[in-house]
Amino acid sequence: MSGIADGIFFSHVIEHIFPSRINSALSEFKRVLKKGGRLVIITPMEHPWFWIEGHVVVYNENKLRKLLLSTGFIPLGIMPDKKILRLPLSVWMIRLLNFSPVYFLRTNILAVGIVRKQ
Repeated sequence: MSGIADGIFFSHVIEHIFPSRINSALSEFKRVLKKGGRLVIITPMEHPWFWIEGHVVVYNENKLRKLLLSTGFIPLGIMPDKKILRLPLSVWMIRLLNFSPVYFLRTNILAVGIVRKQ
């Protein structure tokens, strides 16, 4: 079966998948997405609390872009999630948010890729 889904929401999972397995997961997403279907990935930005039990890979914007391109997705946008809320983001602002004891203030990376099929 292929091309049955318009979109896949992959939130806070990618950082738990070993690098040797992530390409097969993204290939499966590509298989079930319709042409033009969207994959949304959300993962924590690197911060001191990232390495909690179960996290195996840290992603940054560059690494996610390369991963999407290498698996046949066209990156539509990759950005810190607080940017969506129109918060002023600089390196110091991201660090400050990531040290917050309130989880929803911490910064994640939001990546949106569109599937490219021949």
